[in-house]
Amino acid sequence: MRLAIVGLSIEIMLSSPAVTGVSALQQYDAQQMRDGDVWMVRGMLARMEEEQDVEAVPLYWATALPGGIMTADAYEMVKHKTLSLIAETPDLDGILVVNHGALEVDGLDADADADFVSAIRAQVGPHMPIGVALDLHGDMTPELLEAGTVFSVLRTAPHRDDKQTGYRAADQLIHVIRKGLKPKKVAVSLPILIPGETAVTSLPPAKELYGSLPSYDAVPGMMEANILVGFAWNDRPWTKCTAFAVSEDSVEIAREQAVKLAES
Repeated sequence: MRLAIVGLSIEIMLSSPAVTGVSALQQYDAQQMRDGDVWMVRGMLARMEEEQDVEAVPLYWATALPGGIMTADAYEMVKHKTLSLIAETPDLDGILVVNHGALEVDGLDADADADFVSAIRAQVGPHMPIGVALDLHGDMTPELLEAGTVFSVLRTAPHRDDKQTGYRAADQLIHVIRKGLKPKKVAVSLPILIPGETAVTSLPPAKELYGSLPSYDAVPGMMEANILVGFAWNDRPWTKCTAFAVSEDSVEIAREQAVKLAES
């Protein structure tokens, strides 16, 4: 089993004058991803190292400090390089994507994380499993939910669980491939905006809400449930809080857990 790792993880605040261009990017090649103890990637690599028949194939990951809108040329460069490397890499069984969820690109009138993952989906076709790891300060759209197969989201703010989140994403993807599963996904959008500064997971109510997530994961037939508080500082149509659930093969189970989580 060969699993590629790619991604573009940047938190964008549209009101910031610090435009995110090519010069602002930190770009990691395959060797740097293996050796650099890189955000979320390290958890994915750790999970794959536990399996003798699973080969990690890190390809390319780009990030930047939180800042203003990403320029179109920077985004197209990263997307083109990502898709080219995937196309040039033979015998892949799945792809892991390390993104954020609050990416915004100049001139792109769409959620940029969804655009990025959807481009990967279009490249590899409808059947290859894709695991997506996100920051809890990101947004979910129908396009992003459709493009990914399984999802893992950070569960601590301030963030302390990037390695665990990457580990869970890889674990789910391996499980899907080994069992030949076709996961079902349901997301419930909540009509509230939650600044991340008010969703510190060491304090209520985020402490209890995020602390309850393992109980949803443990429901028979479930893979993982998550909360995205959204990126409330950007006034975009897709900015919102989302509760969502992924089951192994039952839309009823996914819907029941997503609604239960949203109600809580």
